[in-house]
Amino acid sequence: MDISPLEAVCDAIRKNSERQDIPDTTLQDLLKDATARDPVSRDAVARHSHIEELDTEATTPKCPKCAWPRIKESSVCGNCGIVYGKYNSMRIAELSAIRTQIKQRERRRLWATLAAIAVATLVYSVFKFI
Repeated sequence: MDISPLEAVCDAIRKNSERQDIPDTTLQDLLKDATARDPVSRDAVARHSHIEELDTEATTPKCPKCAWPRIKESSVCGNCGIVYGKYNSMRIAELSAIRTQIKQRERRRLWATLAAIAVATLVYSVFKFI
């Protein structure tokens, strides 16, 4: 069964609204090409409200790190991988736990170094008097 160019573009728009793989301008260009080829689909374009949402790019929330458009409030950026939304607090807690572990390792190394210096000094002073 053949799929009309308009149906193909509408499917691409639906899939892209979930993942944001294709820039909106490319989808709009595809839509213009599909409606130019098929005059019957011009009326169908007016019936699809999700196609009109492509013009609202200014109101689309963006990733705070790379300004990539995002759909859901609680997800991972498809471009840079930053976690935002309700999972952001989980990510922050995870990072602070990692920082705490690193600080504890550094403290242990510092104490081990100080203990080694103290032992070396003690051994040196003992052999110096003998």
